[in-house]
Order: sequence, then structure tokens, then C-alpha cells
Amino acid sequence: MIPIDQAPIPTTPRSTTPDPERLATSSLTDIKRVIGRVGGPSADHESPPGPTVIIVAGQHGNEPSGVHAAVRVLQSLRTAVEREPGCFRGEFIALAGNVEALRTGVRFIETDLNRLWTPGAIDETFARTERGEPVSAEQREQRELADEITDAVLRSRGPTFLLDLHTTSASSRPFLAVEDIVRVRELARAIPVTGVLGLEAMIRGILPDWFNTVGDAGLIFEAGQHDDPASIERHEAAIWLLLAEVGVIGHSAFAARLEAARSTLEPFSRGLPRLLEARARHSVSPEDGFRMRKGFENFHPVVRGDLLAGDSAGTIRAPMSGWLFMPLYQPQGEDGFFIARRASRIFMRLSKVLRPLKLHKLVHLLPGVSRSDADVDAFVVNPKVARVLAHEVFAMLGYRRYREHAGVGVFGKTAEDMHRAWYALPEELRNPRRDQSRSS
Repeated sequence: MIPIDQAPIPTTPRSTTPDPERLATSSLTDIKRVIGRVGGPSADHESPPGPTVIIVAGQHGNEPSGVHAAVRVLQSLRTAVEREPGCFRGEFIALAGNVEALRTGVRFIETDLNRLWTPGAIDETFARTERGEPVSAEQREQRELADEITDAVLRSRGPTFLLDLHTTSASSRPFLAVEDIVRVRELARAIPVTGVLGLEAMIRGILPDWFNTVGDAGLIFEAGQHDDPASIERHEAAIWLLLAEVGVIGHSAFAARLEAARSTLEPFSRGLPRLLEARARHSVSPEDGFRMRKGFENFHPVVRGDLLAGDSAGTIRAPMSGWLFMPLYQPQGEDGFFIARRASRIFMRLSKVLRPLKLHKLVHLLPGVSRSDADVDAFVVNPKVARVLAHEVFAMLGYRRYREHAGVGVFGKTAEDMHRAWYALPEELRNPRRDQSRSS
């Protein structure tokens, strides 16, 4: 366990913040949006200018470990700053994601909050609340959470970073979900666990995908299984390492704590590449009757054709070889499982060099590639023509694959590009085949 300072919290908590000691040992029935903050221009003792780190915990209400980890970090930071004010600069703010779901202990009330962070969904939430129209439970949560994040970005006196804390329903090594943006990939190196690229291209509306358009860099950190007490320790370790990496806390003042954090996380990357790429997703809906086969853990190696799950239509087999991750073992959720493959180090290095050269402007000249009629920043690709490394070349130039079916793929610079371009395709091309990974 990472040591926690035992001294009482100095100063009176802010009026909007519950007592961290009480919160850490109680249920979450009294949780508020702002779990706590340290530093910033409006603090009782203003900190020197510096970066802002925003922690979001509990976007899914059955994943409370991030809340408890944030409380521990807040407590220790306040004690450290009281003893040595110069060890901290900028601002650290911890926010609760889905407050009502956390209070009731369910993943969500009406819909998954961490699928609502698309520009269209955000615009709808803000428009409906401004007009005083009824909104869903998660739209209310989104409006409040977006307001807090935006306020933190606007008042920041340095770059802004976000760490979105999650856990999984299956037993799991901790890992990072990393958007394929160079600055985000660089930030991910601070936390010594395997990073998975490409989730934002398969799951529309996750929080870091939106934050990376308004702030500097955002990551998702998955700490392990929901009910594993060690997930709190791992979340805490990730927070400390991020704070040190971006310069909110000084390395020397927190040397022992940072060493303990690295020791907590480093063993989990052994035997795995440090960077994987999500290449397949099996989506599910409540009427499917999806049942994951028992015994799978995150990053379980699978071979194409392995039996993974079943539903009302038959059995479901691995569509490709790789590492299985995020298998679904809970009643709520839209993602049955993902399969990841090793990300190419060569292409990662080339992307860092080539993306600033704006070579993506020439990509429409490649054989089998055409501009989308729906969006100038998206392309339709026929892999029967563009047979050689189409995915790798587009990814290297900063494009992400949205979906592929019947010999047609869509790549775009943003999730919205990809979404509009995909739905501009004829129905017979974009309607996913339900039997691609099945056997009767």
C-alpha cells in the first residue's frame, strides 16, 4: 500500500467539498461533484502558476475506487503543501463523474455517461438545459461535469491534463486507453503500464476524446477489477505519477511516494508490449442475450476462431488473433469484448515525424482511396485496391479507422468525421454483418 500521511487535514474544507476522511470510510451516498481541489488562483493559499490536472472518477457508478484514490491524494497533498508550500504549483481538482449512479452503485441511471461526449450529444445537452427542457439523468450529470472541466481549463495558468479513472468487470492488469495523438502518447509514457490505442475510434463519446479538443491531453486509466481493493492503490499510483510528470508536484519532495507508485504499476507491463492497438470490437445490445465465456481476463491471448462468447444467435469466436481485453461480465454495457494487436514502433516513430509535414493532404491520391461526400476530413478506402498497409499508413498520418465492412473502410481525423462519413455510405455497405465472428 502506498503510505498515506497520518497528520490531520489542515485548514477547513471548502464549502462545496465533503470531508475527505469521512468520504474515504463511508458509502458514497453524500458525494458531491467536486470531491476536492488543491491550489489554483481561487485557493485559500494561492499556489504558484503551473499546470492543471483534472481527475474524473466514477463516470460509471459501479466503479468507485477512483473516488477513494482521489480522496487519499487530496488528503496527502494538503498535508504536504501545508508543510512545504513550494512543493506544489498549478491546480489539482478531483471531480465525481456520475454522482447519482455512484450514490446508487449502478453503472448508469438511464444511459452510459461515458458515451455522451460527442459534439452532437454535448450540444443537445446544453441546448435542452438552456431552454429548460427535460433532460435525462446522465445529461444532467454531463452538463455539471462539463461546466466544472471547462471552468478548470479557463482558469488554468498552464497546460491542462485529464485522467479519467475506471475499473473493469473482469480480472485485469491495469492499462491506459490512449488516443493516437502524439502529445497524448507522450504523456502516457509517465504511467508504466500497457497503453491501448484506438478505443476512441471504436467507442464514440468517451470523455478524453472531447477533452483533447479543449485541453492539452487526456487519458483513461483502468486500474483492475471493480471490487478489487488493489484498484484504489493503482489509481492512486497513476495520479501521483501524472502529477509529477507534468510538474504539479516536485520530484524531490515526493520521491518516496513516486518510487512506491512506480513499484506498484511496473510489474503489470511485464510480458506485454507497452503499446497495443485495438483492432476489433464486438458490440452488444440488451436484447442479444450476450454471455461471455467464463475464465477470461484482460489481455488473455487468443487465436482467431477461439470460442469467446455466445448469444441468442449462436456462438461468437475471435475474429482475429491478438490479446482479448475488456470482456463483459456485467449486465450493463455495450462492449462485449475487444481484441488488440501490437502497435508498430516503427510507424509510431514515423508518425511523430510525418504528421507535422501535412502529408495527409495527399492521401486521396493513393489507389483505392477517395474523399468522403459527407466530410472533407474523412476518406473511404477499398482495401481490395489499397491492399498494402492501408490501416498503418492512415494511422501514421493521423487518421483513425471508424469501421470496416464488405471491403470498405472509413478513416477520419476525428470521431465525428468518421461517423458522418460512415453513415453517408449506402446502407448495403455500412450495415454490419452479425455473423462475422460467429459459428452456428
